[in-house]
Amino acid sequence: MHPLSVLIFVLLLGVLGVIGIVLIYSGIKWLRHKKNVFFSIVFLLIGIPAVCYLVLNWMGYNQIYNDNAKEIIGVFYSQSSDAVIEVKSDNTWICTGKSIPCKHGTWEYIMSEDWCYWNIDSDKSGSCFVQTGDPNIIQFRGNPLVFKKHK
Repeated sequence: MHPLSVLIFVLLLGVLGVIGIVLIYSGIKWLRHKKNVFFSIVFLLIGIPAVCYLVLNWMGYNQIYNDNAKEIIGVFYSQSSDAVIEVKSDNTWICTGKSIPCKHGTWEYIMSEDWCYWNIDSDKSGSCFVQTGDPNIIQFRGNPLVFKKHK
């Protein structure tokens, strides 16, 4: 998704949240003073779903993100060498074996509108890097070894 469209979408959600909060506040304030009871109820009926939509949207996104990020955690074995990669839950990985130049690094899960993937990078700048959408296979760029997850 284009960054400008993401910005517009986030701004619209922010405006929706502010409008929802203002409507709820006005509705409660008017109900307390017993002014415009009809409009107070209408404001509450419009404001509460607006705020609930934002909260549920955030909770759903957060749950999906957390579930998907954990899928890559595990032990990966190379079928053609003795190398083993252990991906840990603290966003780090360690490689044992002599057939790969990188021994450790970090990983992060990226969730975007068009593709969800893991960035796996070594502590040595640029020597081992991969973006993979499959949580069961790791193959670093420029390295013929393919690591498959042990189930």
